Amino acid sequence: MATPPQNVPGSQCPCPSCTVAGIESNLASIPSAWPSNSDEKARYAPPQPDADTFANQQAFLDYLMPVPIESVEEDSKKCPICWKPYGEAADPGFDNSEQPVRLKCGHMFGNKCMLTAFAVPGTSTITLEPLAFVPGSRGYQLGQRLHSYLRESGALETDDDAVAFTEMLHTRRESLTELFG
Repeated sequence: MATPPQNVPGSQCPCPSCTVAGIESNLASIPSAWPSNSDEKARYAPPQPDADTFANQQAFLDYLMPVPIESVEEDSKKCPICWKPYGEAADPGFDNSEQPVRLKCGHMFGNKCMLTAFAVPGTSTITLEPLAFVPGSRGYQLGQRLHSYLRESGALETDDDAVAFTEMLHTRRESLTELFG
């Protein structure tokens, strides 16, 4: 099996091999929880960006360098993430044919796996609707279920607690109805 290229110390390459090496290096710099004989305390400092650090995810994706399959060593012709051989046709119904790409550090991965792992996240919108507490509404049903659960679980120690909880629900319902209609 081909030996992976050595990473440059301090490199900010995001590939799995370099990330593990960076984590191990950072862990070694974290001070021990056990007291030492030294009065001087070392403080953890996170790695700082350097010339090898990408400005953003898109810059990293743009930098992926395609490699001709013929130039890849015979024992390294599979993506180390998904194990799909480079250049093999996509599976039916999937867009998963892998082509080798080389990172700054020299490690090689499949282009689709890198695009999936480091894709720029899309945006999504979630519209929140106010919860109604009028009888028959989902909010009211939720309150009734909570009331039943608390009573059955013993969280409401006395009937006075149950009455207080029910009154709180009705009060809350009335004030929320005033606010949200």
